[in-house]
Amino acid sequence: MDLSDLVNRTYGPYRWRVCVEKVSDFVEATGDDSERWRAAAPPGFISAALFVVAPDLLGRLTGRSVIHG
Repeated sequence: MDLSDLVNRTYGPYRWRVCVEKVSDFVEATGDDSERWRAAAPPGFISAALFVVAPDLLGRLTGRSVIHG
């Protein structure tokens, strides 16, 4: 597979339940102040959802390098 084969490809839909426990785990793992995030999730929390999508996407890139910034 050439990387150009991934252009306009879609993945999903994926189901990912957001709950207080997941937000708490994320806040603890990042070392943030848990009192600060009682009413909302930190903006970076959405990055946790990438772990749901990543196996499907990266599985198609076997033997390829992934660069992001």
